[in-house]
Amino acid sequence: MESHVGCYETGSLDFFGPLCVVACYVDQKDEKELNELELDKEMSTNDIEKIGKILKDKLTYSLLLLDNSHYNQYVKEGQKLSCIKAKLYNQAMINVIQRIEHPISKVKIDAFLAPKKYYRYLKSKIVVVRHIEFKKEEMSLAMNVRIFFLSMLIFNIIKTCVNH
Repeated sequence: MESHVGCYETGSLDFFGPLCVVACYVDQKDEKELNELELDKEMSTNDIEKIGKILKDKLTYSLLLLDNSHYNQYVKEGQKLSCIKAKLYNQAMINVIQRIEHPISKVKIDAFLAPKKYYRYLKSKIVVVRHIEFKKEEMSLAMNVRIFFLSMLIFNIIKTCVNH
């Protein structure tokens, strides 16, 4: 596996939750340990919380949350969900790449848009991550880690809301 940054989101179809975007950097030295964790969507909430605490201190990542009020403001301004997601993906990847001290082999994201349209939404941005691999079904290790982070985040948001 080559070292890479990947990005994924959740909450885009959720009426109540925030839109959550996570970018994560995974390199060769992390690969073996991550594979040993056997990350699985069917893990218990206790396992998610335990492994999440390990991963958040070990990996370089950026988590962006867009709450409903800000999302609604963007929609009022005429922005489509795909445009909002493109901007969040770009910013999350920039946040991660700025913290990595060496060149990154690949940048991969879920292909929620065609590349031309993705970059068109970012034309007003000063810094844009380029040379992205847009992947539709293939889940890289970094994408699995991002999904795991997002699951942990949603679990913790729900747990916090229930306890208050």
